[in-house]
Amino acid sequence: MKKIYFIICTGFFIININAQSITSAEYFIDQDPGIGMGNSLSVNVNTGSINQSYTISMAAEDEGVHLITFRVKDDLGRWSLNDKQWVYVSKTNTVSNSVILAAEYFFDDGDLGFGDNLPLSIPNEANPTVTSTISTTGLDSGIHILYVRVKNSEDTWSLYDRQLIYISEIGNVSNIVAFQYYIDSEANGVTDVSVNPSEASLNRVINFNTTGLAQGDHVFCVRTKNENENWSLYDCEIFTISGQLSVGESLYDSIHINPNPFINTINFEASRAVTFQVITVFDITGKEVYTSSEDLRSLELGDLESGIYILSLSTENEKATFKIVKQ
Repeated sequence: MKKIYFIICTGFFIININAQSITSAEYFIDQDPGIGMGNSLSVNVNTGSINQSYTISMAAEDEGVHLITFRVKDDLGRWSLNDKQWVYVSKTNTVSNSVILAAEYFFDDGDLGFGDNLPLSIPNEANPTVTSTISTTGLDSGIHILYVRVKNSEDTWSLYDRQLIYISEIGNVSNIVAFQYYIDSEANGVTDVSVNPSEASLNRVINFNTTGLAQGDHVFCVRTKNENENWSLYDCEIFTISGQLSVGESLYDSIHINPNPFINTINFEASRAVTFQVITVFDITGKEVYTSSEDLRSLELGDLESGIYILSLSTENEKATFKIVKQ
């Protein structure tokens, strides 16, 4: 289980920034003092992206909810749009080596409130390492979010930590010998997941890495193989990668698609100048059904069957993906 941090007198925030060349970063709390006038943050030497953790003191802030805002500047002197994070400051008096007394978890939007969710058994120590088996009985097959939070010896609950998971219920697996998944397309690589032959049924939770995926919608597909070397059909689900802090408007945020759903023709326009180098449409299993290397703004897709598809738009330096629906 990941470590979970309390926001008491210190804020903790992790950012992942992509740009041409980040040279400086700053933040402010609640009120914007003006571009370049915020609190300076050190930036590691980088080649276009940074992934850094910052510890920000909240000791001077009043108890309650505050808004921390971040922005970065590139080597051309351009400042990014703001990235915001809400935090809660509690003036609870802390003691060294505070002991974790309780932990709980919930799925998706099923939070019942502090202390009212499903409990996790933990050892009575300051920084416990916990390995727990969490039941997913009652959850539908597909993508879910698991939330976990802990309580210390001062009866203070942490913020929650969350993990994107995929659940596949396949029934009797006495003859299942392999289990694998891919994201978007098999051409991107297939990941194998071990299968225990002694399991009476397969109710499998997969944690999958989304690092490097373009902002937008993607397809996640899983399948199994039996002892006769026969693979099952793919079970696929769409999930979304949210935006990241960057210099200027991202490609995903600058594209407007209409109509969606569509019947024959789909149009897309950008709020800034872009040149598309590759335009691709994939079906729900990741199979390519349309591709073009022209800088188009309209696609004729009337020959496609009704259903859900993924539209991928690529420029020289950016890529974004969108869920589209054919009526």
